[in-house]
Amino acid sequence: MTPIALSLIVATVDRVQELARLLHSIEAQHMPGVELIIVDQNDDDRVQVLIDQVASRLRCTRIRSPRGLSRARNAGLAIARGTIVGFPDDDCWYPPGCLQQLKEWFDLHQAHQLLCCALQDETGKEVAARWPAYSQVLDRNSILRAAASASLFMRSEAVRQLGGFDEQIGLGSGTLFQSGEDTDLALRCLRGGASAWFEKRLWVCHPRRDPAQVPPDRGFAYGMGFGYILGKHGYPARFLGYHVARALIGAAWSLLRLRTGEAAFYFQSARGRWKGYAAASRRTVLVGENGANGGCLPA
Repeated sequence: MTPIALSLIVATVDRVQELARLLHSIEAQHMPGVELIIVDQNDDDRVQVLIDQVASRLRCTRIRSPRGLSRARNAGLAIARGTIVGFPDDDCWYPPGCLQQLKEWFDLHQAHQLLCCALQDETGKEVAARWPAYSQVLDRNSILRAAASASLFMRSEAVRQLGGFDEQIGLGSGTLFQSGEDTDLALRCLRGGASAWFEKRLWVCHPRRDPAQVPPDRGFAYGMGFGYILGKHGYPARFLGYHVARALIGAAWSLLRLRTGEAAFYFQSARGRWKGYAAASRRTVLVGENGANGGCLPA
């Protein structure tokens, strides 16, 4: 049997058609050294039907974990066998040849432990303006624009040395910090002395999100996560000011175009970034709607 070179860990809840697209895109790579670990957080067996469809052609393991994106990924990491790990979203997919190119990149660049790629939508356009304009070594400033979990790949040994994802950050964590777990992992990797690279010529496919369609409270929760990461990793207040200002400018521009839903999202994102940064300075967890404040996040 072909040794496993690449483990893909996907946490999933509620989505079926999107997950099916991901599975078929992996199957279409025709790459024998890949395993897919599906961390199922549904309350039923809807995912098993999809697995049965590809079981004869794709190494696929299904496990369960409590709700929470970081918890799910850590559960997958505990059984992953590949020397490289990736963390696809359940609504992303891989373009033809992508996984083989990723493996070859790691084979050729032994000095690097972390690789970030861009995300492109169905039309081939990058889903946001955040990514660097060219391939480059990443530092703690540029990695803020490059780290997105669906297009982030690491040597598994490096991830395990870090202890995986911080389970009190990220979607479904139970705290108000509903984003930033991928950036936190990348920053801890850099802090530990690892080398990271952004490769412009590689990308993962992901649907484009319209801010106008995202509830403002989600914008606040995402902002809380990003602001917390800035504070946790010691970014100066001017960094916070820059990112808060960017969100406020986005809100103003949206209002000028009478896009009130989009303006509300950006405004709440700015507010969340400010409050998340302040929470990091207090080292407190702000628990979500089902809990009370208290506790300490790990350093």
